[in-house]
Amino acid sequence: MKGSAGIRPVRPGEGARLREFRLRALKDAPHAFYWPIEVEESVSVAEWELWAGAGRVMYVVEEESAWLGMAGCILRGDVLDATGMWVVASARGRGFGEELISAIIAWGLERGASSMRFAVTETNSVAITLYTRLGFQPTGERRALASDPSLTGIFMAKPIFPPRST
Repeated sequence: MKGSAGIRPVRPGEGARLREFRLRALKDAPHAFYWPIEVEESVSVAEWELWAGAGRVMYVVEEESAWLGMAGCILRGDVLDATGMWVVASARGRGFGEELISAIIAWGLERGASSMRFAVTETNSVAITLYTRLGFQPTGERRALASDPSLTGIFMAKPIFPPRST
């Protein structure tokens, strides 16, 4: 953990807070998300509550009760389909992106996942550099963003393995 910040899964009852945080992320970086803000605004709090349920998880970076970042995934068979990575501008560069990915991988390994994949906007060089450093590689799959069809998301993936015991 970085300083007094910690990473934890969203808890039941935090759907409204998660919704507001996601909308904040979309306003800050609409180019980084597949869906436009209008679609996300229509998602009910009950649907956001599902991120605290089985088969999926949303992690948040929390410092002194403030949320500084988030990333989630849905387990589809043995593949972690990650989504929603975002860190507030004032907390960027503190290593939270790597910690969020590590938390997702640990969660997935506990549930039998063997790989992790996600899409990242091809113009997001900072994120692509982080993901490449962590061993993710482009899969060749691409898709236009619904939020801005002039932008393309590239899919990246890697196999994941339990930590080696020494």
